[in-house]
Amino acid sequence: MSTPDAGQPEEPGAPDAAPRRLDLTGRWATTTLSLLNLAMFLVMLLAGASALHVSMEHAVAAGAADPGRVWQGEPWRLLTACFVHLGFWHVALNVWVLWQLGTLLERLIGGARLLLVYVAAGVFGFGVSVSLLAVPTAGASGAVFGIVGALLAVAGLARDRELGRALVRTLVPFIVATFLLGFLVPGIDNAAHAGGLVFGWLLGYGLQQGEDASGAAKGGFLGTVALVASGVALALVVAYSARPLLSPRYHAIAGLAALADKKPDVAKGHAEEVVRLAPNDAASLMLLARMRDEAGDLAQADKLAAQALQLFHPDAERAYAEATHRLAPWGDDGDGLWGDLRTNALVCRAALAQVGAAPAPEMRNQCAWLKLRAQDPAVKDAAGALPIARAAVADSEGKIGSIVHTLAVALADNGDPAEGLAMLEKLAAEGRADELPRGFLDEERRRLKRLSSGAEQAPKDPVGSP
Repeated sequence: MSTPDAGQPEEPGAPDAAPRRLDLTGRWATTTLSLLNLAMFLVMLLAGASALHVSMEHAVAAGAADPGRVWQGEPWRLLTACFVHLGFWHVALNVWVLWQLGTLLERLIGGARLLLVYVAAGVFGFGVSVSLLAVPTAGASGAVFGIVGALLAVAGLARDRELGRALVRTLVPFIVATFLLGFLVPGIDNAAHAGGLVFGWLLGYGLQQGEDASGAAKGGFLGTVALVASGVALALVVAYSARPLLSPRYHAIAGLAALADKKPDVAKGHAEEVVRLAPNDAASLMLLARMRDEAGDLAQADKLAAQALQLFHPDAERAYAEATHRLAPWGDDGDGLWGDLRTNALVCRAALAQVGAAPAPEMRNQCAWLKLRAQDPAVKDAAGALPIARAAVADSEGKIGSIVHTLAVALADNGDPAEGLAMLEKLAAEGRADELPRGFLDEERRRLKRLSSGAEQAPKDPVGSP
């Protein structure tokens, strides 16, 4: 993006006087923000994230705006999510746009104000997203749209009308194209974009309204109103995003968390709210299914869970992935399992019934692992895990080491560690140790050797997860 020439500042009283422009070389704030985004992505890569497609697990660990965690006392994620990205192209595009637009805004209003716009608009945008969409989200684009909004405010207040028109001509097509793309492509967070854009305009108007052409503050009344309004709006959105009482997704996830914490009365209150607000929402149906499961009505629980999965996605494997991301975001138990294992088991039953004989290796693998490693006796079922693990290996044609490992564990837990060991030895002989965490394959081989020789009388949990 080209930027206007600085020129020499005109006399304050001149009718054509342009708004205050700082030294064109001043871009320390844009540089800082760009480097922070790139540094965070590098840290995620060093922690094991994929460069091209960062899993939501890695993103949440790095600070993504996970609604469930925000609702359980981690509102700081609304800020950290502004620096977390889901892949190389995601961070590259956002940093490129940030550099183009941030440099321009920094030259017009200064570095400190640019930092304020980026942070406040980003937090506001994610607050709107968490409140309305209730899905995990991350990226700098909400904050970047705050910069866009602030530039539009500067354009509206610019005494240099040509500068204002140039900004509008440049920014409006970008805004329209990005929002259209958000409607057409799943996964783009238009709620965060819209929130950042509106807040950025309001804050930018307040920051710029109170200055004359020379940069001297003159205490504009409208500017003061805009600044106060932006502060109040930010506080209200952050507070509401922590407890969005009108969101059925909030009540569904909070209800499931209450069941996991053995608080059925609290869960009942949330269930009443989802029935009042949106009884046919996917998350609402899953909470109602879990309540029926808790009461022992398994037939009705499975029926409701099947309806919920259809609403998440027509494809059973995609529906399972959506449900696991959206309905149990409060963490796992260290073995790659959800916090509420009974909800996970309920989703697995419904997804396995829905997928039938169609290939679904990753989903079957996760469901088998759940039965193998769940500590809840109502969920743990090594015998039931074995056929599911065999089906997962068949679906993947034995080409995924983690899935082969799950079957080896299932065999060992069902009294046949020798066969499981043979599968792991074959992985080692084929040089496929890198398909599992470093050192994991060797440790598992030693464990199954001990089981085969009778040195261990009962299976021990492996040190990792599939």
